[in-house]
Amino acid sequence: TLKPTLVIMDIRLPNMSGIEAVRQIRKQSPDVKILMLSGYDFNQYVQAAARAGVDGYLVKDAPQEDLVRALRQIADGGAVLPPQIASMVMRSFSAPAGTAARMRMPTELTIREIDVLELLHRGMRNTDIAEKLAISARTVEAHVGNIIGKLDAKSRTEAAWRFKFKDAF
Repeated sequence: TLKPTLVIMDIRLPNMSGIEAVRQIRKQSPDVKILMLSGYDFNQYVQAAARAGVDGYLVKDAPQEDLVRALRQIADGGAVLPPQIASMVMRSFSAPAGTAARMRMPTELTIREIDVLELLHRGMRNTDIAEKLAISARTVEAHVGNIIGKLDAKSRTEAAWRFKFKDAF
């Protein structure tokens, strides 16, 4: 309603993903500059944000000076991607299939699958995951099955173990 020229967006929002919000903003106001500020530097999140049309991506623990610099750069028409995130994205594209680097960066997982996998990693049960993500337990089961298949794991525990969120990058 205020017609902003620059938006700072989180990837996780209460009613929809930040990625979906970016898509909606782009449809309504294609000239708005958008900085994704997230607690997550997962390759999949960065790629999804870029595809949705963000102008920059920073992690929340970036120094305040980096945030101010990023906002100025984006406002001036530039793009922002910190070097550590840029290197992670590049490594994910260059790592041969089946290597340890590729196993820790499964680019084929969807954003929702990563959300589910993160909660699996925390030891949550399907019903708890469903409640937290406001989806049905059957949908969680479907996501878990997809995750297991995509990570070539034998169980949900193995899938959670293979994709260590804290150590992945």
